[in-house]
Amino acid sequence: DVASQLRHLSANSVTMRLRTFRLRSRLAPLVLALVAGPALRAEPEAADAAASHPAPAHAPAPADTAHADSAPPASAHSTPAAAHGAKAAAPAVDHSNPDGPLPGAEIQSMLKLGASLTDRGDYDAAEIAYRQVMRGRGVPLNDIKTALLGLARMHRRQGALTKAAAIYESFLKEYPEDARTPDALLELGRTIRGLGTYNLAITR
Repeated sequence: DVASQLRHLSANSVTMRLRTFRLRSRLAPLVLALVAGPALRAEPEAADAAASHPAPAHAPAPADTAHADSAPPASAHSTPAAAHGAKAAAPAVDHSNPDGPLPGAEIQSMLKLGASLTDRGDYDAAEIAYRQVMRGRGVPLNDIKTALLGLARMHRRQGALTKAAAIYESFLKEYPEDARTPDALLELGRTIRGLGTYNLAITR
């Protein structure tokens, strides 16, 4: 009858729905694996590639790179004041040669200084001035003789008569033809007399 047919159709419909639901439940994981599988695999591969090729930390951004390329050299913006400051900060170069010959003006200044220091009683400084001339390179012989006589005079004023007499004797022995020999001989006689050796002074 009609009622039994309706019940049979309803039972078949329920059975078909259950089968369809079960089929969908089984196919759902497969479909999800097929659809999402490539995307899920691509993410680890991208992460591995990023780890194996890290971006350099010092690499400038594109905007910074463009700005750096377009920036003019520093010298283009240097001002005269900045250039003057750089020159002032640089150490001055000494072109003098300390081992070279003493200039003539310096020699004469040292001789005058030695005589002035002797008159003031600063004998140590006077000796330094005279010996600097005597030991200088390229000093004329006449200036060396002047320094030697100045040194003898300094010792005589100081009271070191033995040293003064020795220098006078050395001068007379080395330069007997010098025009200042008579004066040196006179000063030697006075020095020896100061030592108390009158007889020796008279014979000289």
